[in-house]
Amino acid sequence: MSLFYARKLLNLVKADEEKKEEVVENSMENGQALHSGPIHTTKRTSLTGNEKLVDNTHPHKERRGIIANAPVEMDDDDDESLPTFEKSDKSRSFLSRCLSTHFLFEHLGREDMEKVVSAMHSMEANEGDKVINQGDVGELFYVLEEGMCECFVNGQMVCDYSKGGCFGELALIYGDKRAATIQVSSKTAVLWTLDFTTFRRILTTTNSSRMAAKCEFLKGVPLLKPLTNSQITKIASAMKEASFESGEYIIHQGDIGEEFYLIKEGAVRCTQYKGADNREIDLITIGVGEHFGEMALLLDEPRHANCIAEEDVVCYTLERGHFINLFGSLQSLLAERMRIRVLQSVPLLSKLKESILLKLGNRMRVQAFGDGEFIIRQGEEGTRFYIINEGEVRCTRTIEATGEEQELVRLHPQEYFGFLN
Repeated sequence: MSLFYARKLLNLVKADEEKKEEVVENSMENGQALHSGPIHTTKRTSLTGNEKLVDNTHPHKERRGIIANAPVEMDDDDDESLPTFEKSDKSRSFLSRCLSTHFLFEHLGREDMEKVVSAMHSMEANEGDKVINQGDVGELFYVLEEGMCECFVNGQMVCDYSKGGCFGELALIYGDKRAATIQVSSKTAVLWTLDFTTFRRILTTTNSSRMAAKCEFLKGVPLLKPLTNSQITKIASAMKEASFESGEYIIHQGDIGEEFYLIKEGAVRCTQYKGADNREIDLITIGVGEHFGEMALLLDEPRHANCIAEEDVVCYTLERGHFINLFGSLQSLLAERMRIRVLQSVPLLSKLKESILLKLGNRMRVQAFGDGEFIIRQGEEGTRFYIINEGEVRCTRTIEATGEEQELVRLHPQEYFGFLN
């Protein structure tokens, strides 16, 4: 670990002490899933509770409920059959265009895309109808073909949707409660829907299954706990999968860093070349759900360590640009994890709980010494404990009878001294 990086960590510690950094989420990420198609942000109105918009143009006109069309007849004896719903060629073409640009469906082949389009059914709604209610369990994904809809989060309008807008995809991935309310704002609206069960049946044989599995995995990663489902879905969409054989160097110390890694399967051993003889020293071994490679990306420095596949390893990777954009709000947490890892690489501290290591890391500071400079003098009162990060330390004592300086031992990176004072 370079002195520059150590000082960077120190500055982050000080910043954390002054003000605890919060994960910043914009209103869109707080309130809705990823979207595709036309969308417009606005702050011009708000909605509270279960209040509905009033049709002042026709005050006595009875409002129709939401209407969904019936499916084409299916073979009930075939467990593998999928529902199909009639639709015009124009609507089929429209849906194909919309889905082909959506991250959940963009990798589908022609045949699988046809299955999805065929399984979508239409519904009509009137002004004021709530297509989605915040807090309800989500079961449908929507594509808006005609009309306009508005999106409300905790009663505050955050955006609106026009033709081609898609929403509700997080329900297909997580089955979570709705994060926003979607309400029809035009006189009428026509939407196409895909239900959770059908989506799951289709994705088992398509690339969308990888996306869903990736999201489920990321939700269990401790580093990503502060993120919303929408943010996790964005990260999953940008991540790629890479495999490495046992013993293979995933990262070489000194190389330019271009990717961030998250371990999906296996274990990775981290080492570092140190000392005059350039010895390769074991630092730490990390496993499933842990990450590496972020230091070079955050500091724009060469790789500070080697990362070696301890066994066959599968990682999710994120290239530099996506990492900076998507992990910006997690920089303080990433620095916190790095402080813990540095201390875990010290044998004396390796068995301590992370909570204790974090407190210890917050109290430690970086100090550099020149060649030949005294760090501790015999006879002085000891007030500090030292861990060697880089370089070599020579320990000596002066023999009172002769005044001769006697060398006792030489210490190297990850070794420590000063604890007997």
